[in-house]
Amino acid sequence: MRRFADVAPPRLPVGAPTLPRRSSLTPSESAQRGATRVLVAYVALWVLEGGARKWLPGMDMPFYIARDAMLAVATLAFFVQGLPRRRHRWWIAFWVPTLVLLTHGAVAMIHGGMDPTTLVMGLRTYVGWLLAAAFAATYAPRSAVDAISNTVAVLALVNLPLAILQVLSPGEAWVNRVTGGDTNGWLNGGEVVRIAGTFSAPAGMLAFLPVALALSLAALTAGTRRAPLHIASVAAVALTTIISGSRGIVLSVVVVLVVFVYMQLRRLSVKSFLTLLSAVGLAALGAWAASRALSSVLEAFGTRVEQASAAEDTTARIMRTVFGYATGDFSLLGSGPGAQTSLGSSRTGLQWIESEHLRYTQELGVLGYGLATFAVLVAAVALGYIAVRAGKAPPVRILALAALATMLTITSATGQPSAQGGFAVCVVVIVLTSRLAARPLGQVAPREGDDAA
Repeated sequence: MRRFADVAPPRLPVGAPTLPRRSSLTPSESAQRGATRVLVAYVALWVLEGGARKWLPGMDMPFYIARDAMLAVATLAFFVQGLPRRRHRWWIAFWVPTLVLLTHGAVAMIHGGMDPTTLVMGLRTYVGWLLAAAFAATYAPRSAVDAISNTVAVLALVNLPLAILQVLSPGEAWVNRVTGGDTNGWLNGGEVVRIAGTFSAPAGMLAFLPVALALSLAALTAGTRRAPLHIASVAAVALTTIISGSRGIVLSVVVVLVVFVYMQLRRLSVKSFLTLLSAVGLAALGAWAASRALSSVLEAFGTRVEQASAAEDTTARIMRTVFGYATGDFSLLGSGPGAQTSLGSSRTGLQWIESEHLRYTQELGVLGYGLATFAVLVAAVALGYIAVRAGKAPPVRILALAALATMLTITSATGQPSAQGGFAVCVVVIVLTSRLAARPLGQVAPREGDDAA
């Protein structure tokens, strides 16, 4: 009888891949894997937290803060464990504005303008994205961009059938609930709702769809093993945009598409031409499918566009949104950070201000005027970078900058939690494709002309 020790262990076929043992990972690699999971969870909460807020009883406020609370706890846990990290100027960029706004809010509280809850939510509005950027730059690897892109693509596919169901259902239907259990009152043509998907309000899709399109197009341009996923994501975004019922969504998506076309023309290769042709084909396919299956929805959207065009000059509205703050009146200190957001106005009794840059000046006074001017300048620099480097810089950075520029000008970067999340994702992607991100030992930072996604 053969002894157990004489039995030879099974052998793997030649060339078979072997998985590294958990113990073989260095502390740096373990930290980077953990950071990638944190960022994926951040993205998932960004897209899904609205669904929990509007469809789960009693979950409105817990999920209103869940995403940034999770990130803050993860950052503290990484720091306490002493995980490998690098010092970054992003932490200075996070702490200096936080302390300045905290002081500003404390002064507003002394004058009776706001309460502690409003101040905390206001700080999150202005600096939450900086915490995400600092965390990513300190702990996350370059490969986290792929995980983020794949997660967003999956969530785009999740939102498509939900969006179709919403436009085919009345505003008072359960699927069209918004936060607080209210019905969706945003109607096109008086009968077709503007889609909200898994977000708590239609504004969420305004932040999500341009980012989803940018990340999937970038993945296809650079080459990815998940090409079928991103092809389906592009088609889903195209169809969702067409039935969205929102002029802002259409405009933001068109900006990303224009930058994508410009980037492909600058690269002048067979691969870029085929990618461009595929993207145009997918967009056309989405438009054809919508026109055939959802003609009544498109007719209602067209009525909405005609009514809005007759009531106001669209170009003039965009100019007011971007530059209107420059001629508006504001006080020296303002009402306090977050005092005139949708949540803050319900607590302070002050008027809610939809225009992003105007809200900065009303909440922060002189500081807000400087912040609004800085936002416009950053958007201009982003567009300038795209114009100069579109042919050589990583595609994901170029398209993320395009989405970011629209948020800083014509839509919103801080107005709602969903907008804050979309802006944070764009910044994280840009940081991770730059020389500021942490990398394994021996891995060289990508060069400016590297086409990695």
